[in-house]
Amino acid sequence: MKFSFKKVVAAALAATMTLGCVPAFATPSADPEVAVVIGETYDLTTGGGLFTKQKVTDNKVQTSTDGRFISDATIDGAGVNMKPDQGGLKLLTPGDADGCKLIITDGNEKDFKVSYNGKSETSNGVSVYKTGVIPANTVVTIEGNTTKGSTKISSIQVKTGASPTAFYSISGTVKVNGVAKAGIPVVLEGSDDVTNPNVTTGDDGSYTFEHVGNLEGVTVSIAATAEYFGASKEVPAPSANVTGVDFDLRIKETPKEISEPIKVDLIAGLTGANNEPLEEDVVIGGYFKVVGNGLLMRADNGSVYALEAGKREAGTLQFTTTKAFDIIIECSSTGDGTSNIAIIKSGTDYAATGTCQYSAVNTAFKAENIPAGTYTIGAPTNASSNTDKAVRLYSIKFVEAGQTKIADTAVKVGSDYTAVDAENTYIIHPVTEGEKEKNSLSLGNNKTAVAGTTTDTVYTAVQFGDSSTIKAADIGADTLYAVCVSGTNGAAPKAKFEWISE
Repeated sequence: MKFSFKKVVAAALAATMTLGCVPAFATPSADPEVAVVIGETYDLTTGGGLFTKQKVTDNKVQTSTDGRFISDATIDGAGVNMKPDQGGLKLLTPGDADGCKLIITDGNEKDFKVSYNGKSETSNGVSVYKTGVIPANTVVTIEGNTTKGSTKISSIQVKTGASPTAFYSISGTVKVNGVAKAGIPVVLEGSDDVTNPNVTTGDDGSYTFEHVGNLEGVTVSIAATAEYFGASKEVPAPSANVTGVDFDLRIKETPKEISEPIKVDLIAGLTGANNEPLEEDVVIGGYFKVVGNGLLMRADNGSVYALEAGKREAGTLQFTTTKAFDIIIECSSTGDGTSNIAIIKSGTDYAATGTCQYSAVNTAFKAENIPAGTYTIGAPTNASSNTDKAVRLYSIKFVEAGQTKIADTAVKVGSDYTAVDAENTYIIHPVTEGEKEKNSLSLGNNKTAVAGTTTDTVYTAVQFGDSSTIKAADIGADTLYAVCVSGTNGAAPKAKFEWISE
């Protein structure tokens, strides 16, 4: 006898309903044996959270890596996805005599049901739902409660069920770039008893939260705006009125547009620990804005990650030019081999693509005749080699369009800079004021390639035959000193440059 799948399922559902049982796929039958912990917040996603990816149709029951949650629902990077009769989630409350409360985050803002000991409560479609006090050592079941889409339970925070025995205030002052600022919204999270969790600073920049319970720590935070960066501070459970929770917010700088040839050292002005993430909208060197996440500072070798390994376009540097330029980027790869890099107009619209080489000497990625506009520097989306390596950026130089026939004026060899044209290689050495006083400059006699000749003339720039000019100021030097010039295959170089004196 043959049955269709639909008929079999219908028959099974009818049988379970007749017997008064829970419908198929409703919740896992097993109960967790490890209790959740008061004060902890649990990440229920598959993207670094406690679960691995699965679908409800897989008919699997999965226990979280810490043993505290059991689910047979669809689980992905957004969390535990549940509709009625399509998977559930179970947890065990701790043995604390006062019980606990759960704060459940639903990224989809759909209705879900929380059940225990024959009781239930529903979320009514809010993004963050707080339960009542749930008794100790109780198995709690969470299920979808709407047919209009799945819940996406991304996290659950566990709080004590005890009531505070005393209440206090928390206060402070908010400044923006050192100046007290009125009208800034300040938010307190973590207290069920605070009179108002959302306050605004007064004329003197001050704020106060009243009636904060003494049992749990709280978080005071200020959201970022177009004017300033946000910030937050953790405040331990108070035992007295708390003052001095102050903020001095960093103002958001507007990047300058690039309208003339410049060279920017990307690490200059950055502070922080190695591998510290660079916050979105931070401006580097006055011209480049951090866009997205994944851009990291490298304090150990004076470089900036243009792209964290495996994230491709997740972190980029944005810039705007008002005229066409050639761009020379001093870069390297973080791993053996090469990493891909791109000048990105938008999406997969690339103005230029290339590679950065892993080596002792940094390489140069060049893009010629980039039209005026706004671009980001990152990696192309199909850059498979960037899945385990990242691009390191050191400096970015803009020269007038059509002037990069002299390649690579930004590439360092030790403390020197190299310039290369079709026939010759030039090594340029920056000179400090102290060195200049010794009159030890070499290579002179306009348009004549003479190596090793000492002269008293002070040179501030060198101009090559195609009109490209390297200025001392552009590479952070007072003057220039050429220590070596060589032609192709060791031949004598041709007269294709002239020194420019003060």
